[in-house]
Amino acid sequence: MAKRDELIEFLEAHCDEPLDAALLALSDAQLAALKEYVTGVLEQERAGLDRMFETISQTMKFIPNFLLQSLTHRYIEPPIASRITRKLTMKQAVSIASGLQTNYLIETARYMEPDYGTELLLALPKQRYVEVFEGLLEEYPLKALDMIEGLNDRQLARISPPDSLAQIERRHLGGHRMATLKRLGC
Repeated sequence: MAKRDELIEFLEAHCDEPLDAALLALSDAQLAALKEYVTGVLEQERAGLDRMFETISQTMKFIPNFLLQSLTHRYIEPPIASRITRKLTMKQAVSIASGLQTNYLIETARYMEPDYGTELLLALPKQRYVEVFEGLLEEYPLKALDMIEGLNDRQLARISPPDSLAQIERRHLGGHRMATLKRLGC
């Protein structure tokens, strides 16, 4: 992947909206500077939180999954759940996610890094990951495109994109999202 594409992909991954045309018109050096700035802002905002999420994930190891599943959707907001999940082992994360409601999984996946979110969802039973990916395509199409990019053709064939996906504004999408749209048949 070209350096410019990587920079655009980084920026796209941090927003639920297509990138503005003014951002896409920036030079490679300007995009690199913007990436550094965004990274710095994120680090500043997240300072100290990683340790807290690590502590929470360690505590969760001692709570039975049926209790965690019940407490999670009632008391833990999806953005926080996605950060905690990242600190769990994949096995623990899948065990908890398996018992959560589909709409909660959709909201939580929205805040996950695409590669990790894809790996976690694919570890769920087939029907569950299909429901979540289809829900993501409906509610958060750009995030869904980032996550679906990692699916193989067989996994992708199980997903039925919503009609609304055909109306997505394409001119502001990066190449990787356009390629995923084509793979979906849109």
